[in-house]
Amino acid sequence: MRAVLQRALGASLSVPADQAPDFSGNVDEAPRAVHETAPAPAPGQVPATAPAADPTTAPQVQVAHFTEEGLVALVAAHRDDTEANAHAMARKIAQLRILTGETSAEDRAAPVLLVSQFTLYGRTKKGRRPSWTDAAPGPQARPLIDLVEQDLRALGIPVQTGIFGADMQVSLTNLGPFTVMVES
Repeated sequence: MRAVLQRALGASLSVPADQAPDFSGNVDEAPRAVHETAPAPAPGQVPATAPAADPTTAPQVQVAHFTEEGLVALVAAHRDDTEANAHAMARKIAQLRILTGETSAEDRAAPVLLVSQFTLYGRTKKGRRPSWTDAAPGPQARPLIDLVEQDLRALGIPVQTGIFGADMQVSLTNLGPFTVMVES
């Protein structure tokens, strides 16, 4: 597995409203609308924004956020990865001493925003179009990413996640800036 860890002083993750999970009326867990598309133009006016299908202007719903020091972990599974790789990745995310004062997420019970990111295995050596052949396909990758999440939670780390396969918008305040690549 491969991950990019970013030390952050707050982060949020939003998805298009049509990809947001159904929280079945639970107000405590319900996502908050982040922004809406512009109002419809008056008759005879040209619209000021792109169509709603454009992910940069479609209505977004915030599904995860934290406001204290923590980690944003962009994690990808390789096509040859196993559960052992997922367990090792969770340990590395939890135990790397990269937070303020050389502490780890496990030491501080610091939040982790865990985001699946298959593009970390993109190959760009040849041509102008990345190759994704090293990335695990979704049905193989999802259980491994879920296992990383479960292991982090078992260590007492508050974990929030993106939505596997969704068009996500991740915002963070990179503290440092500090970014590190991790392999398992």
